[in-house]
Amino acid sequence: VSACFAVKLFKSWLSEKDINSVAGSLRKVGMDNRLLELFPANKRSSEHFSKYFNDAGLKELSDFAKNQQSIGTRKELQKEIEDQMSRGDTLKDVSPLSFPAFLTLSSFYVAPH
Repeated sequence: VSACFAVKLFKSWLSEKDINSVAGSLRKVGMDNRLLELFPANKRSSEHFSKYFNDAGLKELSDFAKNQQSIGTRKELQKEIEDQMSRGDTLKDVSPLSFPAFLTLSSFYVAPH
């Protein structure tokens, strides 16, 4: 599926349904976390995705993808911290890189409309 086709598909879909309905359908088929795969490997970045779909007038989809990426990263970070704590690491020993990353993540959250 090309990104150009995806724009047409999502524009049509969002003209009939709201973003919550579209998001629910994407989750059901496991595509909610795979939207970046619409692009070739060398262009798979959240920045490229956001620009492409924002320019195409699909800001809602762009925001949804950002939220999904943020949620996924946050879950990975939580799991990493939980693993460190379950190994007996003290809070002082927990990777100091985790906390700045978590704080940065919270600034990427975009509330659904």
